[in-house]
Amino acid sequence: MKEIIVTLFVFFGSFFTFTACLGMYRFDDIFTRLHASSNSLVFGISTILFGIIVHFSDWEVSWKSLTVIVFLLMTAPLSAHLVGKASNYSK
Repeated sequence: MKEIIVTLFVFFGSFFTFTACLGMYRFDDIFTRLHASSNSLVFGISTILFGIIVHFSDWEVSWKSLTVIVFLLMTAPLSAHLVGKASNYSK
């Protein structure tokens, strides 16, 4: 049962990471590219890290994975906002 849950987490995380990469490739505008990269990529990486937490079930691995997730949740929207603001000023 644990392997099925881990497989689902990693599969969905890989899917959302792939859609973020596809959105970066397909979209024309910088703002839609930022939306695709920041939202989908953070959700995809967080889902993969939750799969790692379930797989290892170790306190040290869980703590490090949760730290990475919190760091991503704090920095990805901020960096997307700053890149979008800089792009808006350069026009």
